[in-house]
Amino acid sequence: MTTSTSTSTSTDTATDTATATDTGSTGTDTDTTATETEEGGVSFYAGPDVDFGSFNTCDPWMQDCPEGEKCVPYAAESNNFDSNKCVPVMGDMPVGESCTATGPIESTDDCDDSGYCFFVADGVGTCQGFCEQSPDDPVCPQAGDSCLIDGDGSVALCVQGCDPMDPELPECPDGSTCTSLGADGLFFCTPN
Repeated sequence: MTTSTSTSTSTDTATDTATATDTGSTGTDTDTTATETEEGGVSFYAGPDVDFGSFNTCDPWMQDCPEGEKCVPYAAESNNFDSNKCVPVMGDMPVGESCTATGPIESTDDCDDSGYCFFVADGVGTCQGFCEQSPDDPVCPQAGDSCLIDGDGSVALCVQGCDPMDPELPECPDGSTCTSLGADGLFFCTPN
């Protein structure tokens, strides 16, 4: 492959760029661009960005992980939930009980296989059940729960529903507040 770079000795020029294309012995065009900056450093462009695809390895609605594992939300690209993966079931805490969790990246907890530790503060949260059926027709088996869908669809958990404008609905338990969460603007009881 032939690559040429230009250099500049003048500090008046912010950037000089040169591009070379060579078919080389493989017959494949390769585009390499070198850029020299005022500071004298050189950067190279070696081709298009690569799409690594989704970080999802399971479906939270199907709970399609191998036996002894569960499909949970985790933070693949930031500190916020944005993908799903299978993790080992590491505890036996049922839905509604207090739990401990490792954080959004590792995403393991001590809930049983029917739930995930959510609303975590200082490593302690509450086991929330998984939503069932589909994102278009979500179902929560426990009366009074609604399906919270958030985090690019990676979060699909049953959380106690509420409505601050409807006095007919039960109030949130002590230590929690009725808060609008998720993309659909539904209200859920969340810890204070």
